[in-house]
Amino acid sequence: MARKRRRKSAQTKMYEQCLDLCRDVVRARDGWTCCKCGKQCKSNYDRHWSHIKGRGVDKRLAYDPENSVIHCYQCHLWWHADIPGAYLWFKGYAPHRLAYIDRWHRINMAKGTIALGELETARDELRAKLLELVK
Repeated sequence: MARKRRRKSAQTKMYEQCLDLCRDVVRARDGWTCCKCGKQCKSNYDRHWSHIKGRGVDKRLAYDPENSVIHCYQCHLWWHADIPGAYLWFKGYAPHRLAYIDRWHRINMAKGTIALGELETARDELRAKLLELVK
């Protein structure tokens, strides 16, 4: 017998919308260029979205563009294979962003569950930021 698929909650759908918008914002911000090697990525296959603090570590930072970068395929493989090295590289690449990420991670850990209203606000802010970047 086929297993019945669970319906996604409004909160889960909104969270996924925020993730999609965040990815689009980061792609618009960084363009088609790998932030590590500077390679021009000609297709979505070669352009990968990476989180500094992973989605499982901090769900609020997962949809914050400051917590994301674009990598080419090879640099994305390196990013996941050498996490301590990737952290050190990012620390040199964008120390101000790393300080921001660490500060917000500490704040977010005290907040608890993400409310639907918070996600809606984040979605609207991400949409506005994307429109600003693509103008």
